[in-house]
Amino acid sequence: DTYPSQDLKEKILHKLKTSCTCPIIEIAEQNPAFPSIRLENNNTTAMLVQHMIVEHSYQRICYLGCQEEAYFSDQREMYYCKELEKHHRSVGQNDIFHAAYSKDSVSQALAFFEENGRPDAVVCYNDRMALLFMIAALSKGYRIPEDIAITGCDDSEDGRNAIPPLTTVSFPVYELGTTAVEQLIHLLHKE
Repeated sequence: DTYPSQDLKEKILHKLKTSCTCPIIEIAEQNPAFPSIRLENNNTTAMLVQHMIVEHSYQRICYLGCQEEAYFSDQREMYYCKELEKHHRSVGQNDIFHAAYSKDSVSQALAFFEENGRPDAVVCYNDRMALLFMIAALSKGYRIPEDIAITGCDDSEDGRNAIPPLTTVSFPVYELGTTAVEQLIHLLHKE
C-alpha cells in the first residue's frame, strides 16, 4: 500500500483483477482489493514522539514532513499531532514544515523551526529526510543529539551507517513476507 499515486494503485489493481487467476495477497493498510495483511506503519511516529517526551523530557518537538510523499507524510504528521495532544501539548506555529528532498529545502525547514527558537527534537517523515536535516543542523554548528535530537523512520541502510547514529524505527518486513506466503499457501489449498 505504498503506491506513489492513487491512479497508479488503481491501474495495478485493475490489471491484477482482469489478468490474474492465481491467489493474490495484498499488503495494505486500508481498503484492500484482495485478501490482505495489514501493516500499520504510521503509529511509529507517535511512538517516537512519546519516547522523546517520556524518556528524554523534550519540550519542543517539531515534525519535518515531505512534499514529494505528502500522502504518507501527512498520515505520520497526524500521529505526531495526536501524540502531542495526548501529552497535553500543542503544535506551535513553527513546529511543522514540509520540505522537498533537497539540502536547500531542508535548510529552510531548520530556519523555519529556529524562528521560534531551537527545537529540542525533530521527528522526520523518514530516514532520508532525517539525514538531510542532520546535514543542515551539523552545518549550522548544532551537535546531534546534544543540541537537537533527530529521528527518522524506515531504518534505511544510510540511516544505520550515519555518524552520529540516526534514531529510527524498523518494521517487521521479514515476518510480513512470511505471513503473506503462509496466507498464499492457505488460499492455494482453498483454506
